[in-house]
Amino acid sequence: MGMVDGPQSSLFLTDAIREALHFYFALMRSRTQTPAALKAGCVFDVTHAQVTWLGWHAFFGVFSRKQACNSALVQALRHELDNPEFQPIQRALHSIVDMRWHRFTENIPN
Repeated sequence: MGMVDGPQSSLFLTDAIREALHFYFALMRSRTQTPAALKAGCVFDVTHAQVTWLGWHAFFGVFSRKQACNSALVQALRHELDNPEFQPIQRALHSIVDMRWHRFTENIPN
């Protein structure tokens, strides 16, 4: 069994990831609301669900590379990604996120 394998470890880690994603969404939103950001014309036009899905996808991509050590965590991350709430986001971002390799493609629109 690997260091992060097992139901207790995967539950702890998915909760920690969920909290981190929520924190980073709030941080990005607050940073774009500062006077300097507003003066520079910064616009924060992403939803919490979009940030969360991209975050789950990124963690899944990292941990799935060593599935033998992280099988329970990879399964928990896959469960999070399969949330029906994320289906529209997954379809919308399909052209820029390579689902096979878990990385962005060259198709990011300007």
